[in-house]
Amino acid sequence: MPLGFEVIEAIDSNMGLKIAKTENLDLIIVDLNMSGIDEHEILHQLREHSETQKMPLIASSANVFDHNHNKSLAAGANAFLPKPVDSKSLLNLLEQQLSINWIYQHAAAEKPHKNTDLSDKSAIKAGEFILPPQEILSHLYQLAMQGRIQTLRAKLNVLEEQSDEYALFLQTIHQLAREFKVEAIQKFIAQYLD
Repeated sequence: MPLGFEVIEAIDSNMGLKIAKTENLDLIIVDLNMSGIDEHEILHQLREHSETQKMPLIASSANVFDHNHNKSLAAGANAFLPKPVDSKSLLNLLEQQLSINWIYQHAAAEKPHKNTDLSDKSAIKAGEFILPPQEILSHLYQLAMQGRIQTLRAKLNVLEEQSDEYALFLQTIHQLAREFKVEAIQKFIAQYLD
């Protein structure tokens, strides 16, 4: 549930259409390279179905040429999201299409962290920090894999309050989470899992 959104993923276009017609969705991001139905036909079908005809549709593709972008909009997409997906672009489109206003927490308003110098990458590379137990690492990894960044950050805060011994490790994850680098968090934690 990234940023509080519930995400349902389809493995192909046919499954995507079925989910769109049966689930109560607020927005659909269509991967135009998904197997199944012709890349723009799925947009036409979504626009023809009563449950999805007025729903915001975002087409996404690595093919960023103007003709593909225009064809997507003509087929029924409200917007186009180029791949690889840039988190700021995605957040901007979600804000526009769902009419939401993001509330940003400024760095100065965040809880002051322990005196941990994250610029000293050699300490991280040399493994000069104490790792939490495998059970905790596994839980943090699961949250990262699910994209549940808010929950992950809350868990990091709880761990920090419980003990200073994991501070450098936890601050590294905090820094990546503030930058929405979910894959980097996953890779960082994965390297320490048994």
